Amino acid sequence: MGQGKSKGPLFAVQPLRVQELDSSRYAVPALHLERGLVKGTWIQFEPVKFYEHLPPGRYSSVDLMRAICVAVEDLMKIAKDRCDFEVEKEYIATGSYGTVLTVEGAGPVVAKVFSDSATEKFRLQCAELGLRAHCAGIGPRIFGYGWSKRLLGANHKHMVVFMERLTPVDVHGVDERPKGPVVARQNARKIG
Repeated sequence: MGQGKSKGPLFAVQPLRVQELDSSRYAVPALHLERGLVKGTWIQFEPVKFYEHLPPGRYSSVDLMRAICVAVEDLMKIAKDRCDFEVEKEYIATGSYGTVLTVEGAGPVVAKVFSDSATEKFRLQCAELGLRAHCAGIGPRIFGYGWSKRLLGANHKHMVVFMERLTPVDVHGVDERPKGPVVARQNARKIG
């Protein structure tokens, strides 16, 4: 108040435009068992929208989606014992409505998982708002999102948002401490 005119933002970010990809490659069973007592599809992934394919690393793009869905449902032991699919889950953060997790070998990909405690409309809106933040240059890159549906052993679905992993920034020696957590993009894009 009374400080004069604003000189504008400290840095300008060009809005990013993303196009939706054909996500049918991800519309596969995330966990299908042929061995053991209970055979069949335990987890089905239903993509809603994808804007970039998941980057391959230890896993192919589709296997990375499968591994994250197995981790979301905590079925790592069953996946290893009954279909030789090894997954090691790593929790990153937990909030009121969701959890951020990844799997070993996922590279720069994490998943934000919204559980059944939130309404379906809320979960879809969270995914869309994450994309808008990415396009505005203030959020992590969003690869895509969809539903991980547990079909055997339970009956529920989670919204899984595949996004870029952020890394903490060391702020030691900075004169003014930020009021919240500071993170940086692992793969920052250049704005020219």
